Amino acid sequence: DKPKQNLVAKCTAYWNRVEIQSLEELEASVRTLDDCLTNALLIRERILGPKHPQTPHYLRIRGDECLQAGDYEHTILLWERAIEMEDRKSGS
Repeated sequence: DKPKQNLVAKCTAYWNRVEIQSLEELEASVRTLDDCLTNALLIRERILGPKHPQTPHYLRIRGDECLQAGDYEHTILLWERAIEMEDRKSGS
C-alpha cells in the first residue's frame, strides 16, 4: 500500500493529526466523533484544496462546534486557519 500523495501537513488547527492511511488507523479513529470530524476536515482540504470556498466554511462550522463545547483554544485555531485560507484566496 502506497501512502496517499499531497496529504495536508500537520497543523494545530487539526490537533496535529494527519489523514488516516490504513484500515487499522480508521478502526482506531472511529471511536470518537472528534476524530471522525477532524479526519473529514483533512480529507476535505486535501480533495477540495484550501482555495475552495467550502474548505474554510467547514473549518468555521467545526470552530462553532468547538465553541459550543467550550474548547476555545481550538475554536480560535480553526477560525484563524479559515481566515488564512480566505486571505490567500483573495490575495490579501
